[in-house]
Amino acid sequence: MLADPKVEAVIIGIADQFHVSAAARAIEAGKHVLVEKPLGVSVEECVDLLKMKQAVPNLIFRVGSMKRFDPGVAFARQLH
Repeated sequence: MLADPKVEAVIIGIADQFHVSAAARAIEAGKHVLVEKPLGVSVEECVDLLKMKQAVPNLIFRVGSMKRFDPGVAFARQLH
């Protein structure tokens, strides 16, 4: 899949311990990345991934987070 030029971006929603390695492979393949939180299981591996991403500034890399417990979302839910 990462070799397919039609695939521009990937969403990484697998077990936490595999987030960094999967994201690294996607970055190496030149894909934009959305990885579910947590980014990684150690600070060191996250820093290494950040350095890898910084070497490819044209790629978008984001960490997703749910807003289920966000106060604003909870308030909006009450209005429904």
